[in-house]
Amino acid sequence: LYNEIFISFIRSLCMMEYHFAYDFSYPIVIGIVDKNSKIDNNPFVFQFPIKVIVKDNLPRVRLNDILNVPQQSAVLDDCDQEQRVSGDITINIHDLNNNPVENALVYFQCGPTYLNNYNENGSISSSDKVANKCYIGKTQNGKLTAKFPACIGGSIINIKSQGYGEIAQKMEDITKQSSFEKQFTLAKSIPMEIKLQKYKMQNPSEENTCALFPAPSPLEKNEQVLIRLTQVSTENGILSPPPIAVYLPGNTTILQLLPGEYEADLTLIRNEAYPGEMTVKKDSQSKTIPAPTIFEKDKVVYYPDKDIIMPSIMTGGAVFTFKVSENDLKSNILFTIFDAGTPKQIEDVGIALQKREVCYNINKNTAAPRFS
Repeated sequence: LYNEIFISFIRSLCMMEYHFAYDFSYPIVIGIVDKNSKIDNNPFVFQFPIKVIVKDNLPRVRLNDILNVPQQSAVLDDCDQEQRVSGDITINIHDLNNNPVENALVYFQCGPTYLNNYNENGSISSSDKVANKCYIGKTQNGKLTAKFPACIGGSIINIKSQGYGEIAQKMEDITKQSSFEKQFTLAKSIPMEIKLQKYKMQNPSEENTCALFPAPSPLEKNEQVLIRLTQVSTENGILSPPPIAVYLPGNTTILQLLPGEYEADLTLIRNEAYPGEMTVKKDSQSKTIPAPTIFEKDKVVYYPDKDIIMPSIMTGGAVFTFKVSENDLKSNILFTIFDAGTPKQIEDVGIALQKREVCYNINKNTAAPRFS
């Protein structure tokens, strides 16, 4: 009886088989260990990744493989030796005193690295790579003779050497078997010692003014100054890396500079002399809100609603432009910054940032950089 009931039940069921198609991918790292080769007494390990891709439960294959289309050979890179079809081109590199620059690195590219594509709104939609920067070689006794890739209308040479300003200049057209000689000049960057003094503001919260106490004061041991110089003029080359430093009282700060014009961005940072020195305590400040009617009382609101911990904070600085001549490079440079002091109220926190450029423009005669 049981079997008859079970068979009747089975017959009443509708049995269907469902097929699900999945897509998934995952990486595999393959490692080869060569125990006979040693690096720091460890076996040499060569690793490379591959990606497994499954499409609709089947291994994904290339359309060209399905259609039995032969794979096209890769286009030669414009930096390959086969592309360097010019004749011998000689590059001579000297400094401002006509001394040859040794081991200067010479690079070349034909046209811009990228060209941007724009949509109807004028925004960049994509970028296409146009040219690679090719390493050509380095100078010996200030000279390099080598073959270059052919290039019409967009030849750019890039020359860099440690301790000199980097240059990038257009060159004449380069055709097959063409030969010529070119002269280039690199300006040597000079190390300059940076010295700092600060003037304290009398009333930092007053807008559009910057009265100073008459005498400058040295930086305190818990203060530091972030120095960032940006080249405005680059006719003598580009500094790489850019001149950035942190000035600490008692330490010597050196920046490598070239002749030219710079924009200086100096930021004075004060660190806590002891934990909690600059903390704004909860409910330590108040503001009176006038009553909306004569029948009500003014309301006093206390803030902040919790301690504001400030282990370090910007308290001043300066922003200005200045010029450095070849003669100035033989000296040290003195920068002047302005100190708004430690904020006493939360509203005072942004004053130092706002006053850096204003104070310099008002006190330019006092604050202009000095070379000595």
